[in-house]
Amino acid sequence: MFVDVNYDTACLDAALVAAAVSAKTKAILAVHLYGHPVQLDEMAHLAAARNIALIEDCAQAQGATFSGKPVGSTGAFGCFSFYPTKNLGALGDGGAVTGSRQGIELVRKLRTYGWSTPQYAELPFGRCSRLDELQAGYLNVRLAGAGAGCRCTPAGRADVPATGCRNCRSICRWSGPAVGTRTIFFVIKSDRRDALRQHLQEAGIMTGLHYPFPAHLQPGLSANARTAGSLDVTLRLQERILSLPMFATMSDGEIERVADGVRGFFGRDR
Repeated sequence: MFVDVNYDTACLDAALVAAAVSAKTKAILAVHLYGHPVQLDEMAHLAAARNIALIEDCAQAQGATFSGKPVGSTGAFGCFSFYPTKNLGALGDGGAVTGSRQGIELVRKLRTYGWSTPQYAELPFGRCSRLDELQAGYLNVRLAGAGAGCRCTPAGRADVPATGCRNCRSICRWSGPAVGTRTIFFVIKSDRRDALRQHLQEAGIMTGLHYPFPAHLQPGLSANARTAGSLDVTLRLQERILSLPMFATMSDGEIERVADGVRGFFGRDR
C-alpha cells in the first residue's frame, strides 16, 4: 500500500501512514530517501501502538542520524546497500541488515538457503544472498577510515552535502534538518527542473532524475499497485526533483562549479 510523502523531506508522511494502517498491515517500510531520515519517533510510536514491524530502508542514508541515533537502529530491521554509488560502496553489489538478535538469526537463515545448520533447510523460502569475501574485505577497509560526518566518506570530505547546499541555498528547497538530525543528500527541487537540467548539461555538469517514475507508476507495478489516496505530493515532487553531482572526493572547485551552474540558470550570484 503506497502512502504519500511529506513535500519538505520526500519521506513518508506519518499522519497518512497512520490513516492507512489496517488490520492486515504487517509492517511499515520507511525509506530514508535521499539520505533524509524519516520521522522515526512518530513511525516507531505508531508501529508499537499497532503491534506491527518498522523496517528502515537505509540504502541512501548511511551516516544519517535522527535525534542523535544512526538510521537503522530504531526499527525492527535496518536495510543497507553497498552498491558502488552508495555512501559506503563496495566494488559490486552487496548489503547488510541490522536488527535484534532474534531477527538477525532469521536473516542469516534466509540468506543461505534457509539453513539453520549447514545443509539443513529449516525454512522453505531461503535464498543464496551472501556478501562475498572480496566485498566484505574492501568494506572493512573503508569502515576503518570512516569520518565523523558522513561516516563512509574519506576524511575531510564529509562536508560535501553541507557545502553544496550552502552554495545553492537560494534554490535548494528542502527544509533544514531537525535538531539531532544529520542528512546525507543533495537533491534540489525546482519548478523549472527540465530547463535547469538542460542548462547544466550544456555546461558539462551531469545530473540525474531519481526517479523518472514514482514507484506506484513503474510499468511493472502500476497495474496492481494499491495506493492510499492520489499521492499528489509524490507526483509534484517527481516533476521537480533533480539530483546534482555529489561524491566523497569532490573538490571545493567542483562543488563551486556545480553551484555556479545552478545560480547562473536562475540569474543569482549569491
